[in-house]
Amino acid sequence: MNPTSQPLVGDRQDDIKQALKRCKPEAIAAALRFQQTRSIADVQPVILGLIEREMPEDAATDIATAPGETRLIEDLGLDSLGLMEAVMAAEDVFGITIENQDLRRIATLDELNGFVASKLATAA
Repeated sequence: MNPTSQPLVGDRQDDIKQALKRCKPEAIAAALRFQQTRSIADVQPVILGLIEREMPEDAATDIATAPGETRLIEDLGLDSLGLMEAVMAAEDVFGITIENQDLRRIATLDELNGFVASKLATAA
């Protein structure tokens, strides 16, 4: 924890847990750490957790070992509703806005991680 950060308590912690419901504990822990440290290293585990939550149960790809060029729709089986759910949760967790026109240009895991990281950098 950096010296200026404060412990995450109360409503914000509950909001993050709610946004990440049904995500693995690792994704929730990364999101809570991010709130305190703003470390970019915590972004990818949250994104992967959100994507995994929205993937079909019978998906052939293991998100934990998927390469960055893995396509969100074609390879992971996300539909537009699942992708929108993941994006809305990411907006809540990271405090950013992702416009629909931006989302249309994001096709892979790397593109999604890079886009969120760049939004966070410009918001800082």
